[in-house]
Amino acid sequence: MVTQQPWPVVVVVSGPPAAGKTTVAQAMGQALGFPVLSKDDIKETLMDNLAWTDRASSMALGKAAIDLLFRWIAVEIAAKRSLIAEMNFHAHLDPPKFVALRKRMPCRFVQVHCTAPKDVLIERYQTRAASGARHPGHFDDATEVQGSIVERLDQGEWAPLQIAGPLIHGDPAVWDFDRILSELRTAIDRPED
Repeated sequence: MVTQQPWPVVVVVSGPPAAGKTTVAQAMGQALGFPVLSKDDIKETLMDNLAWTDRASSMALGKAAIDLLFRWIAVEIAAKRSLIAEMNFHAHLDPPKFVALRKRMPCRFVQVHCTAPKDVLIERYQTRAASGARHPGHFDDATEVQGSIVERLDQGEWAPLQIAGPLIHGDPAVWDFDRILSELRTAIDRPED
């Protein structure tokens, strides 16, 4: 059980595609009783209701989903509710957004960064794309998308975010979830430095 916090806690689940972020975020949300806000959930809702025909329109909806995700995070913080925010946050573009949130409203961040070796991530991504399980609007099976993933991994685009707060880092496929959950609870319950 997580104790009541004076400031809302935002558990930021970050990492590259196919690292296990969604699975981890959902399990943590259930264990902690925190709502899980996911960029992909928002994007897929937009794709189900708005026109998308190609990669460019999918990317435009993805940008809108990111904007909505940060807006929703702000609404939850303003209501003093803790939450989990999950997406493949950009290591260079997204930290200033978290800093701005914290300047506007008191909150704390705990980051859970999911990753794996590059070859494992690529294999997982290709397996997921071939499964057809994700919304087709993600264009996961497109060759240029898969090439872009490799390039962006090499550039460190999905490295841990430089934001204030504790960092839990590793490959969820080899984690002892109960131990990680215990670390997360400890980080959440720790008073602000």
